[in-house]
Amino acid sequence: MKAERTRRRVLELVCAHLVVGAALLGRLGLGDDAFSTPILTLAAFAAGYALLDLIPLHLEFRRHAHTITITEAVIVASAFHMEPAGVVAAAVVGELIACLKNRLQPLQLTFNVAQTFGAAAVAITVFSAVGPADVTSGWAWAAAFAAAACFATVSMISVASVLTIVEGTPFRQVVGVTSASTGITALASAALGLALLTLADGSAAAPLLLAPVVALVVLESKRVTDASAERLRFQRLYEASSRTARLSRLEEAVTVLASEARELLTGAQAICCAKGEDGSWSGVIVDDAGSRALDATAVEELRSVSGDSTVELAWQQVPTALRAVCARDSEVVVAPSDPTTGGQVLLAVVAPHGGEQRQSGLAEVLSAFAGTAALAVSNAALYAEVEAALRHQIDLNRQKAEFVAAVSHELRTPLASVLGSVQTIRRLGSRLAADDADELLEAALAQGARLRRLIEDLLLVAAAEHRTAHHQANPIDPVATLRELEDQFRAASGGQRLRVVVDPDVNELCTDEDKLQRVLTNLVENAVKYAPDGPIELRCAKVAGGTRFTVTDSGPGIPAHERERIFERFVQLDQSSTRRQGGTGLGLHLCRNVAELLGGSLIVCGRGDDQPGAQFVLTLPTQSAIPGPPEPQPHQRDAEPFPDRLVTTGTR
Repeated sequence: MKAERTRRRVLELVCAHLVVGAALLGRLGLGDDAFSTPILTLAAFAAGYALLDLIPLHLEFRRHAHTITITEAVIVASAFHMEPAGVVAAAVVGELIACLKNRLQPLQLTFNVAQTFGAAAVAITVFSAVGPADVTSGWAWAAAFAAAACFATVSMISVASVLTIVEGTPFRQVVGVTSASTGITALASAALGLALLTLADGSAAAPLLLAPVVALVVLESKRVTDASAERLRFQRLYEASSRTARLSRLEEAVTVLASEARELLTGAQAICCAKGEDGSWSGVIVDDAGSRALDATAVEELRSVSGDSTVELAWQQVPTALRAVCARDSEVVVAPSDPTTGGQVLLAVVAPHGGEQRQSGLAEVLSAFAGTAALAVSNAALYAEVEAALRHQIDLNRQKAEFVAAVSHELRTPLASVLGSVQTIRRLGSRLAADDADELLEAALAQGARLRRLIEDLLLVAAAEHRTAHHQANPIDPVATLRELEDQFRAASGGQRLRVVVDPDVNELCTDEDKLQRVLTNLVENAVKYAPDGPIELRCAKVAGGTRFTVTDSGPGIPAHERERIFERFVQLDQSSTRRQGGTGLGLHLCRNVAELLGGSLIVCGRGDDQPGAQFVLTLPTQSAIPGPPEPQPHQRDAEPFPDRLVTTGTR
């Protein structure tokens, strides 16, 4: 949208030049002899205009360069030898030749030709109104200088208008920067044109005497302007480095670096590719239409053509995928960051100008900026890493606080029940009926066992994380183990909700039965808690190299982005459910640790049948390694063995 609006405004400026030029030429009263100038004369002046137009002096503004030439000398010389229409025609033809030689884009070519048409019409109108045709007259000299000044002024105003439209550069700023150099060049060009005419009156070969002087002036002026442009680029390099040093996000850094590289080299487009944390490369291309992701094929092509050094590619050398996103007939400068610093950034700038217009040293500047870009990307990645670590630490602290609250609740509840039962028996004594006393004692024992199981869970988690937990592998019958679990959870799961399915090819398994029961019990208990309705299936199947247990429920399921997080310590996705039904946030964390202790794995996924719910998959090897007897730990020497039927609380 913005590009289309810019194009429309530039075309409006082109039309304005054409209208003004045509109106001025019409006022000069063109008659039948308007084009009576010999073709050879017209061709000679057009060639001279084109030749001088191909010797540019650049002043850069962001992405665009204001080119100063001494074509006013041809305008002045032709004004004394051709009618107004011939002067304008020679200027237009010469400008068209120069534009075609420099392979400008169609819109640029149209604007340059229209600008030359309008400026030449203004210049010849002023000359015709002020000066006579005698080159020796003082008025003729004044008219020549006025015509050159008008031609240069119209060109300068046109360029300033275009830069204001395309880049948003303030009109006054462009005029202020270019007015001095434009004025001096116009006066020098007019003087050169008059000198050529004066010498030509004495001898046709006399103007050749000025050729060395003209060449020296042009070369020296070009050297000065190139040095000024180089200082400007390195100043912008410093400013760009300062701005990019503050980038804190990788995505933002890649886009900003591409924009800075585009401005630094006055390019039409720029590309920045960076290596992510996972080692894969991605890229962004920036142009007048904004920024967008670069195709992966184009990224790989850029990497392949650059290697470890900066390269400059002509349009014929640009790979196919890159051609699809680059401006046609462009040159591409590609600069990778230094491999010794990681080589994680690749910059490319697309310049639509031909080699004659493009300034020297751009590759070196882009190569220097690539090092800064690599540092900016590294800083952004480091900042993102630190920020992620900080968020994780804050989240961990919150989870720890919630865990302490949950554990406090889990400890207080059975402890209060035990103390209450004992105090009741002590207070009532013989007045308490035997059945009531037995019931209170049973409740106290059950709650004491619950309290012991919670403490054992905490100790087992700590032992597993410190690699001090051990297991004893023995041959077991998985069918018998699952049937026992089915009986155990029949009441807890609501009658027949738990369905155990064992494939016929399941055979003996060598593992720690107590710990296997612990994991499966937690998983089924977890399903009962979070899927209060619907069936729960516990399936055992033979797989290559082991046995797979799956617990499938029909609850709300677990989002894909949370499926690894639920196995972290203290994580409870549904705090409200946990508060209603209990839990410490260690259940699934404990299950995965125990599964790994047994040499297996535990993952969670969706049901796979487009139905809500979750499926936990426990895979154990057929033959678990039997570790040697561990050194007894202080808290284990007098500890009772794990109960045969242990029910712990899990969480999602």
